[in-house]
Amino acid sequence: MRRVNLRQALEKGIEQGAKSVFVFPGFPPIGNSGKLSKLAEYELVEKDVEEIFKSTASSWHIERFKKEKEIDYSYGIEKVGRFRVCVFSNMGQTAMVMRLIPPEVPPFEALNLPDALKEFTKLRDGLILVTGPTGSGKSTTLAALIDMIGNDRSCHIITIEDPIEYLFKSHRSIVSQREVGRDTLSFNEAIKRSLREDPDVMLVGEVRDADSLQAMLEMAETGHLVLCSMHTSSVVQALERLYDLFPGDHRDQVKTQVSQVLKGVIGQRLLARRDGKGLVPVCEIMKVNSAIQNLIREDKLHEVYAIIESSSAQGMITMDKALLELYRKELIDIQQAILYSSQHKKFLGALGEELPPAKEVFTSGDFIDLQQENVVYRSQYAGSDLRFFDASGVLIDSPEGLLFRDRGNTQERLHFIADYTILNGKKQAFPLTSLFSLSYKIMGTTEHRPRYDFRLRVVETSKEILEIPLKPLNLIADGNWHTLILPIPKMYQGKAVRYFMLLFDCGIKEVLFNNMRFA
Repeated sequence: MRRVNLRQALEKGIEQGAKSVFVFPGFPPIGNSGKLSKLAEYELVEKDVEEIFKSTASSWHIERFKKEKEIDYSYGIEKVGRFRVCVFSNMGQTAMVMRLIPPEVPPFEALNLPDALKEFTKLRDGLILVTGPTGSGKSTTLAALIDMIGNDRSCHIITIEDPIEYLFKSHRSIVSQREVGRDTLSFNEAIKRSLREDPDVMLVGEVRDADSLQAMLEMAETGHLVLCSMHTSSVVQALERLYDLFPGDHRDQVKTQVSQVLKGVIGQRLLARRDGKGLVPVCEIMKVNSAIQNLIREDKLHEVYAIIESSSAQGMITMDKALLELYRKELIDIQQAILYSSQHKKFLGALGEELPPAKEVFTSGDFIDLQQENVVYRSQYAGSDLRFFDASGVLIDSPEGLLFRDRGNTQERLHFIADYTILNGKKQAFPLTSLFSLSYKIMGTTEHRPRYDFRLRVVETSKEILEIPLKPLNLIADGNWHTLILPIPKMYQGKAVRYFMLLFDCGIKEVLFNNMRFA
């Protein structure tokens, strides 16, 4: 790279807590630690990226990239760390993402994973799947489980990876690590050949095709424990993906095999901690009992979640319940809980029973896309509908949303915007349910403060005034969009809304509101 070498950029990224570094033409090296930050002050050109690629990859990887336009491999720098490198073609140019691999397998206890996962390490045979989107911590979870097995048992463990990420130490067990491209030509061949290598436990980096899956199922059937990752968003989607790998006339046989050898599926995501100190995993867990075996065999996957919900005593948990537990422990904020949930009404209702602290932080740039069937009221302020609104300042229907502008003559401590649409008979009264949300962007202030007060006032049909919450929340004035999500206390749920008002700090001179809705 120009003036700054790769080592310096990666070291700076590690110092900033970046989980990955982007090396793209037209940009400086960029670290991603939940937000993007520059690691150098100049832009890379395509030649810079190509030189980095050639200096970090083997000739085999370079030739394969020329044919396939994408490649994954691992790369290490002494005294800096090891990285999983993804190289791909982007608008005809070479681009790279380098993700840091911790120098040692993190101990299970340090990962905040559910204790229920430990039970999988005691199994002697069967198939265990860990699923989730890219960057959700699947490799780390699998590594922690393999490391536990290696510490607790005397056995032979074989890993087949593309590329190798964590380097395992042989404790009580012997660990053989094979990388596709360097040690074997394909997952399928490596799995088949492994039977001659006398394994007890096998880790397969990813399910990619029917042949590889069939080989894994046969391994699990013949007394081996097989662990593998998949790229799906839920445990049920993982099962559907297994079926989809096979043509229709083979699926009945596969369903029977899967029902017999599958022991469990772990669905995982990594979420930003509420305190800003890194990431925390959230896991849904399905363990295959007799009821789930029957559902798999009979292809009734839509009933699987009902079994998971009723089997918490067996260590099972749905994603919604896992998110709710993290929110109750104040490890994640309410916005993340909603973003990654099913948004089922039962889940939103449970959130409404939680009383958020007044310091609730709202993540900039992220808009909550609430499912339409859950929205019971949405403010409409386009064109002539503005005549049903009132405010302590000027209201303008702008392309970005509802713009409030202070007239400069407010004598009160708080500005207000009132939605009188129901009061004017243009919409029906609705009962308060679980949540109120809106997006906002403060455009100007009369005086600088770190934060500005906000409160929702609801006047119900009996003219009772509800202040939510009792202690004002804080709005952030940094010129960016933010999303505010306010749970409705359970004692207010069901009360019919006559009209409602937004009350906000008189220190705000100009502000945009959008997506005002109850759900």
